[in-house]
Amino acid sequence: MNMELKNFSDFSELKKKKLYVIYGMKDHFKEATEFIPKYNKQLKEKFNSVLLLKFNRLEDEGHVPDFSLTKGLEFIYN
Repeated sequence: MNMELKNFSDFSELKKKKLYVIYGMKDHFKEATEFIPKYNKQLKEKFNSVLLLKFNRLEDEGHVPDFSLTKGLEFIYN
């Protein structure tokens, strides 16, 4: 597990917070396409009870899809 996640213990500041991550599988940075799913799993294991998480994996998109900001704001403010 990522050391920052492992050592994080103050869950009170996360209550009612949201995290949205969107990424495209056609990203030329393999570090991103391989890291994000693992990080997603770690975040869910550690914070699922206090933090509202949404990860959006897009098979036919690149590094930062054009509509990513819109999707993130819709998730946060809906």
